[in-house]
Amino acid sequence: MGELMVNMKFQMGRHMMANKIFHARIGSPFKEEHAQEIGEFISNVEDKSTTGILDAIRQNKKHTIAEYIEWNNKIASEQYRLQQVRNIVNHITVEVVEIGDKLPLRMFYSVRIPENNTPVYMDYESVASDKFTLDQIINRAKIELENWIERYQQYSQLENIVSVIKKALRK
Repeated sequence: MGELMVNMKFQMGRHMMANKIFHARIGSPFKEEHAQEIGEFISNVEDKSTTGILDAIRQNKKHTIAEYIEWNNKIASEQYRLQQVRNIVNHITVEVVEIGDKLPLRMFYSVRIPENNTPVYMDYESVASDKFTLDQIINRAKIELENWIERYQQYSQLENIVSVIKKALRK
């Protein structure tokens, strides 16, 4: 591919030209050094639906992006089932009622246990009562807020919200 940071020109608004330099977000499944190549690949795919991007990857299995796709159907089907379980567990909520107040909470949180760094689901009461797991949730929330800022800070309509979040994260 040549130089890692290839400048791509694209039209913004009516008259402004800018360069696209792609980066991997925190928690990305791919390496930062592959971000530019992967970003350009996706940008050049005509059908940007998930299926369209996967089809383009299938047609270009020697491209770097293909390294991040599981092609073994037995392994991929198990990974898909695990993702389905995560999706189910992540969408269970519990309503805690205390003297007339209702507070809907997520019931289970994915955390890593310190003994072997294995991911497990814990109910919200267990997470809240353990400093190690609570710190994981708080740190993940901060990363999610940083990612939200990264996604939306270019919109002037959200300027005040971005500012408040940035200020809160500095505390």
